[in-house]
Amino acid sequence: MFNLLVRLITGLEIRDTQCGLKLFRRSRTRRAFELQRSTGFGFDPEVLFLIQHLGGKLVEVPVRWNDDPATKVRLLRDSAEMFIDLVRLRWRAWTGLYSGGE
Repeated sequence: MFNLLVRLITGLEIRDTQCGLKLFRRSRTRRAFELQRSTGFGFDPEVLFLIQHLGGKLVEVPVRWNDDPATKVRLLRDSAEMFIDLVRLRWRAWTGLYSGGE
């Protein structure tokens, strides 16, 4: 459900933004991390959104992943936090907070 919300709110076409395995090119990533503000679950979608917003190319490559059954995600609290992070991301984009000094 979260990944669907990410795609709807950000326009990203990545199926799983929360996968921990990510590789970046320095040229676009440095500026994205300078503009990035989220410290919670919204961190990954925000960084990916910013890289794309700054003209970077996103490529999703399938990997074999083993889920950890001892996850620390708290369904209700973390779901609300995730949604709020996405709303903040969209607000920053709409108000131009990601546009300065590109």
